[in-house]
Amino acid sequence: MRILAILPLLAIALGSLAIHVRNCNSKNAPDWRDSIFTATVLISLWTAFITELLGFFRALEFWPVLIAWMIPILVALVFTACTSCRLKMPNLPSLSFLEMFACAMIALVLLVVLVSALIAPPNNIDSLNYHLPRIVAWMQQHSLADFPTDYTMQLAMPGFLEYLGLNSMILGGGSAWAINLFGVLSLLLLALAGSSITGRLGGTRESQALTMLFIVTIPMAFGMASTFKPELLEAVWLEILAYWLLGIMMERQCGFGQLLLVASTFGLAALTHGTGYVLGMPLALMATIGLWRSVRWKSVGYILLIGLVVFVVNGAYYARNVMQFGGPFGPSPAGHISLQVVNTAFTPRILLENLLRDTASMVAGPSHIINEALGNSISYVAEKLHLNLQDPRSTQPIPGISKPYDGVAYFPNNEYRTSWPLQMFLIGLLPLCFWLGAGSQHTKMCRLYTLLPIGCLITAAAILRWQQTINHLLIPIPALFMPVAAVVISGKPFRWFRPVVALSAVIALMPFAFLYPRTLLGQQAIEEHSRIDLLVRQHSVNARTLTRLAEFMKRYDGRPIIVGLSGRTDLPPYSIESAIDSELRPRPQFIYFNATIRVPGLRQAAPTLVIANAVGHTAVLIRHSTGMVYKQIATVSSLALYAPVVAGHGPSN
Repeated sequence: MRILAILPLLAIALGSLAIHVRNCNSKNAPDWRDSIFTATVLISLWTAFITELLGFFRALEFWPVLIAWMIPILVALVFTACTSCRLKMPNLPSLSFLEMFACAMIALVLLVVLVSALIAPPNNIDSLNYHLPRIVAWMQQHSLADFPTDYTMQLAMPGFLEYLGLNSMILGGGSAWAINLFGVLSLLLLALAGSSITGRLGGTRESQALTMLFIVTIPMAFGMASTFKPELLEAVWLEILAYWLLGIMMERQCGFGQLLLVASTFGLAALTHGTGYVLGMPLALMATIGLWRSVRWKSVGYILLIGLVVFVVNGAYYARNVMQFGGPFGPSPAGHISLQVVNTAFTPRILLENLLRDTASMVAGPSHIINEALGNSISYVAEKLHLNLQDPRSTQPIPGISKPYDGVAYFPNNEYRTSWPLQMFLIGLLPLCFWLGAGSQHTKMCRLYTLLPIGCLITAAAILRWQQTINHLLIPIPALFMPVAAVVISGKPFRWFRPVVALSAVIALMPFAFLYPRTLLGQQAIEEHSRIDLLVRQHSVNARTLTRLAEFMKRYDGRPIIVGLSGRTDLPPYSIESAIDSELRPRPQFIYFNATIRVPGLRQAAPTLVIANAVGHTAVLIRHSTGMVYKQIATVSSLALYAPVVAGHGPSN
């Protein structure tokens, strides 16, 4: 049943309810959002555990996965039923006009994201190239073992989001209809975590509502929430960590259970995306300071425990990389442009270069005049300080482009390069807000907290190479800034300013909401296109090409069909896999023909058919491992279909 694909989401919801019911008898019951964060971390740990365990025994199949997910669901139901506390309907508070507006806009944004996530397949290029194809490979082999491929990222990247997607697709009978919902959940969790930080900083209910509004209207977060990308979930882990660590620092106490939750969240951040190690450094420092203030010398053991938990959570992933590439984080970046993300030198000059360029990438708005003025200002500062904004030591290379940095430019239709000008404007106001509210206790607390996102920004600039798509790696930074921005603009000097900023946040989102690849409105509205159309959007091959290719494959005599993908075609792997899989029964298997990255000791069955680019390929392909010859039997647009030259095989008459 396809509906079973939402069992992981159901487990989080029921777990949150069970934990909240358990805490309702406590005198110092934590905030209800705490229950959601705790359940999310615990269910995520369970996801990593069962996925690795079942994968080790090659048991990643429907019934083992279903049984594994029924365990936390039944435990949560029994726990809730057996708890003496009964939840009461809370009295609905009276809301100010600003709160009602913020809540209405938050609900509208989340609704748009939800509908987009349900209608559109994940058509983000990274998802189609490696996030989803690795799930297809894992499903076929019923394990997380490495497999031959042409894409290094399919093997080397951390894969927690893919673990969630894998479980959902197995439970849904191979359908990917529900995996975009993890992005919707991530956006909701990110907003809730931000509002919790605001409350901990002394912010009012209005401030918490504004924080959520500022976060859900970050254009890149809005875009990521309707597709299958790990960066938004990475931001969630960092935001939850900031909330919990801020509590430890303010209360100067940390129980063992809370310590394990913090350690597990660090581990999940590392298992979700590589930027977790970089942006997690200021949080690790915050944890060290908070634990020292709480338990003094015991903090040494606590910090070692955090490191141990991080290693345990990521141990199996590290082991696979060591066996395949010789190191826990994958292959050497040499020869892999996509892996060249770390600066090759670490100097104050490079730090300043990256701070300027990162700021330029984030601040761009729809006004060409303002963008040009900002770009000229940044170039002027760089010239005066003798900085090289094209420094190859700190710039990710782009083949054929000698000067990747292109100034301050606005990209409302590019989900990798779109900026967040309204949020940057609020960040730029912070010094003025702090100065005007210098005597406030909240301001003092906010000043200390502001060091955290500033530390994340500096750490990212010091370690990560600037690239044209740097914004999608830095999405946690504006999210971490928004709680303090919402608190300080609630001070008396700025109270009149809040409605203007709230309305501006919604308006600033609109260009991206109308132009990004999964918009519900306009000429490119997703509801007006087929699923295959959406999978090939922004590529040279159209949906008709894949449909005709599938028709040729249906007439092929050999069963079962094993489809080989030769080299990098004009379409990402998952676009081909999903389109062909929807047309053929029984479902075919997919492998990489003459894969450039091989797994020692692994032998694969010979493909029944091979798909390759028609341009640049000869009429004959030869399989390197066996010498088997494949002859071209059909050409559809820019794609060609090959079959083995073996008696008894070939297209039917």
